[in-house]
Amino acid sequence: MTIENRDNLGLIDDQIVFGMRLQGLAKASLGNGVVAESTTSTALKASQRAAVANMSVDVATGSCQIDGVVYTEDSIVNVVISVAHATDERIDLIVYDQSAGNPAVVTGTANATNPRVPDVTDDKDIPLALVYVLPQDDVAYSGTITTEYIYDVRCFMVFIASVLQGSIEFPLYLNTHEAYGSNFSTISTTYVYCGKLVVAIPTFYPTTTKTITAKFHVIISLNTIGAEAATCQLYNLTTSTSISELSSTDVGGEPYLKTSTSLTVGTGKNIVDGNTYLIRAKTTAGTCAVYRAWLEFYWG
Repeated sequence: MTIENRDNLGLIDDQIVFGMRLQGLAKASLGNGVVAESTTSTALKASQRAAVANMSVDVATGSCQIDGVVYTEDSIVNVVISVAHATDERIDLIVYDQSAGNPAVVTGTANATNPRVPDVTDDKDIPLALVYVLPQDDVAYSGTITTEYIYDVRCFMVFIASVLQGSIEFPLYLNTHEAYGSNFSTISTTYVYCGKLVVAIPTFYPTTTKTITAKFHVIISLNTIGAEAATCQLYNLTTSTSISELSSTDVGGEPYLKTSTSLTVGTGKNIVDGNTYLIRAKTTAGTCAVYRAWLEFYWG
């Protein structure tokens, strides 16, 4: 999962934002969050009203998942912000309302010096944005909500669609030795088995109606100075096909994160439901270490 972050002129206190992000991250870790088709997704992103700015905010099209159910907005949803307080500032919260099945506003309590973000009404609702509402007596008050008063707090949920040796938990037990944890070293110039991945796509992500892509990630290092390269491979054992090879030529023993280009997901594609994949590594010389390897999926 990832968070898109923008600092809007310091209008909202960092501690307030931090608290809201913790809530969002906690929800996303349980599988409740905005479904991202990429790390720069605008899914369900709140922004200034596109027509003419007023006391409302547009929420973009997109999907989220709550308790295994996918909610999708196929058109922009405009949510209305309550009238500003005469003298006190306020912070409102835009959520995806699980019970109503649409974006909604939870209005904060106005305060002259210390406005607080309102609680998420339902524990299952997903935070989307904070909106800073100026009091009517403020010199900058215009009776509209513009971009600088909207703070994006969406948490992206990268859904788990993979099972490693019967578990979706890490660290990986590479080379079948639990004592090694997630660190496997090899000096072989041909591929050596590191771990096994059996892919299982959840049924609520139908590949026939939605496009799913994946990326292969590996944290790998080349431990021997002067060695040429260390390579980690994602190999489809079911079809005897190499799917992706990620190499590191960095020396000095530092681990580096390597990421593949987008992989297709579905029948007859790179990543196929029910197929078994091997994580394998090799070096041209010296020793390499694979610390962690995983697949990340995007639904769009």
